[in-house]
Amino acid sequence: MYVSDEGKNNVYIKQKKISLLVPRFFLPCSNASDALNKLRFLAVTQPELLKDSVDLDIRIQTDEDNGIITLADSGIGMTRQEIVVCLSTIAQSGTAKFLKALKDSKDSGADSNLIGQFGVGFYSAFLVPERVEVSTKSPKSDKQYVWESEANSSSYTIREDSDPAKHISRGARLTLYLKHDDKGFAHPKRVEKLVKNYSQFVSFPIYTWQEKEYTKEVEVDEEPAEANKDEQTEITENKKKTKTVVERYWDWELINETQPIWLRNPKEVAKEDYNEFYKKTFNDYLEPLASSHFTTEGEVEFRSILYVPSMTPSGKDDMINPKTKNIRLFVKRFPRYFSFIKCVVDSNELPLNVSREILQESRIVRIKKKRLVRKAFDMILGISMSEDREDYMTFWRNFGKHMKLGGIEFVLGFLMYKVKEMKQEFGGTCDWIKKRLGQRVASVQVSNRLRTSPCVLAAGKFGWSANMERLMKAQNVVDTSSFDFMKGRRVLEINPEHPIIKSLNEACKTSPSDEETLRAIDLLYETALFSSGFTPESPAELGGKIYEMMNMALLGKWGSSAAAHSEQQVDAASVHETVEAEVVEPAEATSKK
Repeated sequence: MYVSDEGKNNVYIKQKKISLLVPRFFLPCSNASDALNKLRFLAVTQPELLKDSVDLDIRIQTDEDNGIITLADSGIGMTRQEIVVCLSTIAQSGTAKFLKALKDSKDSGADSNLIGQFGVGFYSAFLVPERVEVSTKSPKSDKQYVWESEANSSSYTIREDSDPAKHISRGARLTLYLKHDDKGFAHPKRVEKLVKNYSQFVSFPIYTWQEKEYTKEVEVDEEPAEANKDEQTEITENKKKTKTVVERYWDWELINETQPIWLRNPKEVAKEDYNEFYKKTFNDYLEPLASSHFTTEGEVEFRSILYVPSMTPSGKDDMINPKTKNIRLFVKRFPRYFSFIKCVVDSNELPLNVSREILQESRIVRIKKKRLVRKAFDMILGISMSEDREDYMTFWRNFGKHMKLGGIEFVLGFLMYKVKEMKQEFGGTCDWIKKRLGQRVASVQVSNRLRTSPCVLAAGKFGWSANMERLMKAQNVVDTSSFDFMKGRRVLEINPEHPIIKSLNEACKTSPSDEETLRAIDLLYETALFSSGFTPESPAELGGKIYEMMNMALLGKWGSSAAAHSEQQVDAASVHETVEAEVVEPAEATSKK
């Protein structure tokens, strides 16, 4: 939106508030790379765009004392109209428009390295600076313009750059004026680290302004001692003393030396190149045991290089709880037993979505996972079948536990399938038992950890264990309402392989309302209470049921009827039989003798 036009300065209102993007997105090298790619493509048909300057590079200079970072490229630059459209409006991508123009004109071949898509990358420059200034000059125009805005402002300024000292022949120069508390971001080594982390494989050279040092020999003048001055004059003239001095200076240093060798034909890459790439990319000083470079085409296209390192990871929990960044994109989808594999994956078909969850659930990612796992197995198989047995012994010594874990997880898949079948078969029985027990248990589940016991009573996630329950009961607490609540958090786990549970499963299907079967469920629960360390709710009632079980075992029947069972419960709770011992006085005992 245009506001005013006074002299050479035009002030505009931003189309969207940049403050919405500031907390989420630094150093937009990708924008500079796109500008260089556009110029390289257009220069094929318009060589006059290059003029006398044919070098295509990116240069970053810092001033830590003043908190200034300057990023300059020799790319296509922008005209005044392009500045208004591309820099001043969020979600207006100049690269996306360029790609669309290529498609409309049926020109292709130069778009594979272009990065921009959404029109928000430039606004990452506002993450740390308080003011951003862009000086740009297009080879199609004789004028150089300056775009300037502050992070907390809703407007921007466009003016013509009239300072000859700041003129550039072509391209753009981005100047970031950092906040006072964030001047540390302008440290040369910190900028170098950022470039290596996020722009290591940009196809154009990136230079940073770094302090360097070198040593040189300088002459040292020494006065000889007075006594020997006349004698040493001739020797001093022929032989002068020197010392080593360290000189410091500033110069440009190439940061992205490592080239993306995965883009080359595997037949044209030597083993030394793979090893050197591995050392620089993964910061390892040892050469890898094996590598696999492949290109997948068809349904999904991607390039990848897999490495097996020579040494086991240093982290103790690397295998069980992998937090590795060896395969940054697929680490959550790669099997745990392959967490030691180091991998580079290049793909143009990943869905461009900010949500990591949507990306990981993508069908493309699942396909890539399967192919990467297959290639990893092939690579390990190649190590095992190689003539050099020492390599395989080294591999097994370092990563044998990972392979054992893989075998366990492979077999576990069949066990989980069996457990799933059991849960489906005994699901109705679990619901039936839960209905009978009511609030005494939180749930009834099928367990695969029981061997000889028909069931076990376990504490829930937020419930009390048996020991904790005994400790709480031992306290002199007036309000016992929490006891009943915690008792209801227990979980009854049943063993589907036990004959008792199998019999209950059949009874659930044939006679679910049979009184004797329901009483058997009660006895099963109370027995599980006792065997699991909990205190039975009514020891007398439990004893009566055990007597009935003994009666069934001895006489071949369950015992008394339901009415007699109720009567027995009352008698057991109220009657306490006692046996009085006969007391014999000593005198009486003597007379009896």
